[in-house]
Amino acid sequence: MAFSKTSHDQIEISKQPRGILIPEHIQDYVELSYVYHGNCQYLLNGQLLSFTTGSMVLIDQHVRHTMRVLGQADIVVNFIFDPKFISQDLIDQLVPESELQEFFLRASSHYSEHENFIAFAPDHELAQMVNLMLKEYYGNQVNSAQTIMIAMKLLLLVTSRLSHTQTNLKVKLPNRRSQVSYADIIAYVRENYQNVTFEFGMSISQYRASR
Repeated sequence: MAFSKTSHDQIEISKQPRGILIPEHIQDYVELSYVYHGNCQYLLNGQLLSFTTGSMVLIDQHVRHTMRVLGQADIVVNFIFDPKFISQDLIDQLVPESELQEFFLRASSHYSEHENFIAFAPDHELAQMVNLMLKEYYGNQVNSAQTIMIAMKLLLLVTSRLSHTQTNLKVKLPNRRSQVSYADIIAYVRENYQNVTFEFGMSISQYRASR
């Protein structure tokens, strides 16, 4: 399958180039990298991590990172999220208290540090959703943008369930309780007060009770 950099509504899809070492850098967007085939090594905030086919890495802004040079058999696909994609509605739908909900809560706040990443081990359900998104784009289907958006949200919902039970977490958020403070929560509500829902309030209540 041929991959190229594309912009598709609120999700940009690109293939990681082979044979090129990209210098360590930070970025101003949230990115999900998926190992479609082969292996790769990521240097994330000074940690060298190895991934195999089916692994996923979710990277927030300001994470210093680079990927070791890919071989000819290695394929890594990157999904870049427009800020509008990380909406209040999306955060509300994720499993409360899951690693993924906490990741996006931090990622959506202007007041939190954006130096977090989570890595996920291979999962058959997630692989099917990634394949659907790639088929939709490269098949140039009718309403492919909407289908890709729905498939990505479904992938994140399932991932939040898996991360909540920790059945496929490879690397967790660091110091998850100490980093998500009441100040973070208040700042988030201040920024999104017009759209804060009952479900989000309930998730915060569960967060408070669990501390």
